[in-house]
Amino acid sequence: MTKEQASKAKAERKGGVTVAPWISDRYNWRVFYPNGGKRVVKCFVKKTGPDGADAFATKMRKEVEEQGTLIEHKVSPAERRSIQDFREEVAALPGKGGKATVEDALKFYLDSLKRRHKSIKISILIENLIDQVKRNGAGMRQVYTLQNRLNRFDAQYRDWLACDFNTEVIDEFLEDLRLAPRTTLHYRAALFQLFKYAQKRGAAELNPVEDAFKPKAGVSEIGFLKPKEVRALLAHATEEILAGLAIGFFAGVRKAELDRMDWNEIDFTQGHIEVTARKSKTASRRIIPMQANLRKWLQLHRKISGPIMPTEMVWRNRLADVMKAAELEEWPHNAPRHSFASYRLADTQDAPKVSLELGHDRPETLFEHYRALVTAQSAKAYWKIAPVSGKKIIRLKEARSA
Repeated sequence: MTKEQASKAKAERKGGVTVAPWISDRYNWRVFYPNGGKRVVKCFVKKTGPDGADAFATKMRKEVEEQGTLIEHKVSPAERRSIQDFREEVAALPGKGGKATVEDALKFYLDSLKRRHKSIKISILIENLIDQVKRNGAGMRQVYTLQNRLNRFDAQYRDWLACDFNTEVIDEFLEDLRLAPRTTLHYRAALFQLFKYAQKRGAAELNPVEDAFKPKAGVSEIGFLKPKEVRALLAHATEEILAGLAIGFFAGVRKAELDRMDWNEIDFTQGHIEVTARKSKTASRRIIPMQANLRKWLQLHRKISGPIMPTEMVWRNRLADVMKAAELEEWPHNAPRHSFASYRLADTQDAPKVSLELGHDRPETLFEHYRALVTAQSAKAYWKIAPVSGKKIIRLKEARSA
């Protein structure tokens, strides 16, 4: 067969046997077939006819299909017993399970092998996810929180392949955490993100967290600070964290939003703070009116531009120092934001207005949670908290030497 003839002819693959053209002076066709567990070839002059390649290929395919025989390599007695056992077990299953075939079982097993080949260890998967989250522009706090939660999972399952997890394993991990419902839900969300990433990469077919244990988080008690405690905190605040504390207590901006906020988003002329959609937790832009006392605090070291917040490490260290100086032993969850909501609602008695400033979409929830927390008298004292004239803000250098 010439090269031109071979290029026009096509190989035929079926039932484990292949008929293909061959460029040779003596033969024109070859048949590839299994023999003794190996792949062998037989050559032919013609493709058709009783002595041709097609006839031989048909014979081999029939033998493989009907007799389970690969020429010299026959199905062993043990293999035949396994097939029979499989058929008996399947026949006893209810519903569609009883219709499964040996071919179904082999396909399922091969698919499983392929998934395991594509899967990766949990330790590597976590590293890759964290790298992607960073590349996507997540804030330092978000990355830190996600990494901490996944590290606990990594410590227990780091050598497992992502494809080997099921819902029961995830349930066991979440229940063994022995944490409060809301905290458990945070860990569950981190795992859901991890396995969703695994699905995207082809490292896992299903997300085992989809139907995993999901505790009901009851309405937690709202924590806020008294006016005298807020006054003491701001009085001892260092320059690095003063603006962040003031905006949190007197504008209710979330800590995660503050971490991304810039000084150029504070409009002293119009008298408001803008939380852009890109930096908002809810991806919705909102404008917060600047209260009179907040303006005074921010004027102490007002800047044209630049980040409002320091690094997470500086924030934590300075806040710990300030709490100690103010003799404040406890820091309630979301203390600045919850304090703002409580005292702002008590002062205005206008839930829709305060909800808008907080970025909530349901005023009823705000009114239900904050209605009876503080008195109108406490609210008046709270909104009078302002810097003492001539107060010297502590600088970073002085704070380190103190």
